[in-house]
Parts: sequence; C-alpha cells; structure tokens
Amino acid sequence: LNYEYASFNSTDEVHFGGLFYLSLTAGMAALLVAALTLSVMIRWAEQLVQISLFLTLVSNFVVIIYFATHEYWYGCVTSTFVLAWSLWYARSVWQRIPFAAANLKTALTAVHTNGGLVLTAVGISLCINIWSLVWMLAGLGVYARSATCENGV
Repeated sequence: LNYEYASFNSTDEVHFGGLFYLSLTAGMAALLVAALTLSVMIRWAEQLVQISLFLTLVSNFVVIIYFATHEYWYGCVTSTFVLAWSLWYARSVWQRIPFAAANLKTALTAVHTNGGLVLTAVGISLCINIWSLVWMLAGLGVYARSATCENGV
C-alpha cells in the first residue's frame, strides 16, 4: 500500500502518511497513559475516590448552570434533582471511602503483580491499534480511489 500521496487533480495532493503517524502516535500514547494511570491509581487510591465523588457534584452543578443560562428549565430542574441525589449519595458513602480505597488498591496491586494480565491487556491494545490502522488505510484507499472522479462519477 503505497498511498503516501493521492492526487485528486493537477494541483491538490492529500498526504495520508500524516494520518497514519497520527493514529500510531495516539495509540502508543494511550498505552503509555494506561500504564501511568495504573501506578497513579495504586499510589493515590483514596484521594481518587474522593475526587471522583467531588467531580460528580461539580459536574452536576456545571450542568445546572449551563441549562439555566440557556433557559432550559426542564433540564435545570432535572439536573437539580440529580445534584440533590448525588449530594445525598456522597454524604452517605463518605465514611466508607477508606474501605473502598483499600479494595481498589488491593485489586490494582493484584493487576500490577499479575504480569500475564498486563501483557494480555497490552497485547489486545496493540491488536486494536493495528486493526484501527488497517481500517483507516482501507478507508483512505477507498477515498483516494473514489475522489478522483474517474469516468464522470
């Protein structure tokens, strides 16, 4: 597949190589972020549970503000009920955060120490990246072939 360039007319050229490298870079960056996330989650499990509860409340409040500024009152009322329920939930589970964090840390440590599981996840991620690249190249090939408007089509 040597579709580095696909000429559509005498003046325009589309560079497919950049899309290929962009997709490849995004896939590898996703693997790196996943590896870093595992170590961050192990180190700060309790804080992550607290932050997730807090961000739920903040995001609900932002949605209420958004709906209010756009005068979508049904969404504003519904989001207010969701915020009230989220506040009740956060208040009721706040004292259980240390237990939840200990469970999370234990599970993440087990994932981290089980090399086969980590290798399987990395292997599947690599396969998904390759699969995406193949379909991206296939789509670009179809686009390059059909965009030339051969035979008046």
